[in-house]
Amino acid sequence: MTVGALCDLGVEPALLEAELRKLSLGETHFQFARETRQGISGLKFSVSENNHAHGRSYEQIRALLSGGALSDFVRQKALAIFKRIAVAEAKIHGVPVAAVGFHEIGAADSIADIVGACVALEALGRPRVIVSPLREGRGWIDCAHGRFPLPAPATLEILCGVALEQVDET
Repeated sequence: MTVGALCDLGVEPALLEAELRKLSLGETHFQFARETRQGISGLKFSVSENNHAHGRSYEQIRALLSGGALSDFVRQKALAIFKRIAVAEAKIHGVPVAAVGFHEIGAADSIADIVGACVALEALGRPRVIVSPLREGRGWIDCAHGRFPLPAPATLEILCGVALEQVDET
């Protein structure tokens, strides 16, 4: 959703796709499509991966980002995001950061979402991003480690110290 929203602010989808092609994500297809849901129009960014490679480790993602021809800004921001996720996962699982294996986050769509958002922010002039208190929902998620309450443990670790408001939506 973030990549689509940033494109609606003026980032050209062709630029994003060209930058994402600099990564070695295998047979990956990027699609941008204007959609309307419940009367609200927006640009949807979706990624499909022919080889369905999940389970990239933090170290593999670091190598992928470091080896690509990305700008220094995009590389540094994307690496910082993945490191923050890896530190939270390491704490939750009780393993060293270097041993973190990503499941869902290791898939091409998650990598493209994170790197694409960094590319878009650079294209928009590297604006300062400010957010209101985050609203969290309730419910459950099924992931590689089983069924977890929302927000999931690693998400709570990442959000430690961030103002949250709970909503009744699930």
